[in-house]
Amino acid sequence: MMVPTRTMAPRLLPFLRTFTTKHPPPPHYYTLFPHSLPSGPPPSGPFTLSQITLKSLRREFLKSQQSVHPDLTQDPSLKLAAQNTSAYLNTAYRTLGDPLLRAQYLLRMRGVEVEDEAGSVEDMVLLAEVMEAMEEVDEIEGSDEGGGKGGEKWDRAWGVNERRIREEVDGLEEAFRNDELEKAKVGCVRLRYWGNVKRRLEDVQEGKGMGESKG
Repeated sequence: MMVPTRTMAPRLLPFLRTFTTKHPPPPHYYTLFPHSLPSGPPPSGPFTLSQITLKSLRREFLKSQQSVHPDLTQDPSLKLAAQNTSAYLNTAYRTLGDPLLRAQYLLRMRGVEVEDEAGSVEDMVLLAEVMEAMEEVDEIEGSDEGGGKGGEKWDRAWGVNERRIREEVDGLEEAFRNDELEKAKVGCVRLRYWGNVKRRLEDVQEGKGMGESKG
């Protein structure tokens, strides 16, 4: 027997029941966070999410997770549904909170697959820039000076790469706003590469024992 349904968020109950039937889940992740993302996905809503929106998204996510906790019901079928709902919410939150995952998701919604694009890049200028950036990180890692957070070389490399990432995110904002899917697809590839450089810099930072990573 289920505990009173008032302990579960009313707006999530229909969604919860989709996991006990053959009906599909909501049409897209944005529907799960109506307070934080009321305009929905681009082009009706923005691609880029401000820090205020991201904080609101996290609050709404945590509240939703609490509302569908499996312990709120003793009904076996609904308990399993609650577990699946919780997993779906986790995936939705993680996807919408990350610019690259968000862009890939939006493209998949439109039938454009980009997961394997990193292996077929033809932009030789981009590849050369990425290789140069990676070589710079290797040099920073091998140096005795400036190899971690607070070091001049590391901070300079981090700042340059963060600017690259912001430029790509701005480009994706414009592409999705104008419904230019091919441009967005290219932007995803570029953002993935600069994200790899960012993770490499974070690895160097952690390897130097310089504290928490940025990001």
